[in-house]
Amino acid sequence: MEQNPGSDEFAGMGEGSRYQVSDAAKVDLQTAIGRDAEDESLNRWKQSILAGAGAGDTSDPRHLVLHRMQLEAEDHTLVFQLMTPEDINRLKTDRFVLKEGVDYQLAFYFKVQHDVVPALKFMQATYRGPIRVDRGSFAMGSFAPKPDTQIFRFPTMKAPKGMMSRGTYKCKCRVCDDEQTHLEFEYTLDIKKNWE
Repeated sequence: MEQNPGSDEFAGMGEGSRYQVSDAAKVDLQTAIGRDAEDESLNRWKQSILAGAGAGDTSDPRHLVLHRMQLEAEDHTLVFQLMTPEDINRLKTDRFVLKEGVDYQLAFYFKVQHDVVPALKFMQATYRGPIRVDRGSFAMGSFAPKPDTQIFRFPTMKAPKGMMSRGTYKCKCRVCDDEQTHLEFEYTLDIKKNWE
């Protein structure tokens, strides 16, 4: 367990990856589509992947628009709205109850617009009081622009169980890629014996 140092909870997470995008390799979407124009098979593949390129609200400069995160367990679904600054602020004060010991799955609902989002990842640091009790980084992958909402589901996880695990946890989250941080948010989970 580690004390909350008051600095970046995510420092060092994801660094040193051999898959990070270098500045020299970055090209705009139209240049990437135009490369290898004589390769018919490659062009068909690019069109299938990039069919929604340029899709999105032109007044919204974001490449990644996160709609919500859902925690799905048994017959309960906890919904964390992420669309507006008001939604993000509300998450800081709302408390969500999670039953101890249940299997659960996180799912992100999002839209990619204007350009490819490379090497997207979700990072979370979990605190119980001032003590950080868990920290994880989860690779989500790279996503092309599409007009429809995309869904990414994480592998199933198990909530802590037992009297010592029950209590209030503050989770600090970051959704980022190799180029930028798309969103940071916090939420509070109460792990209880039952759903109420």
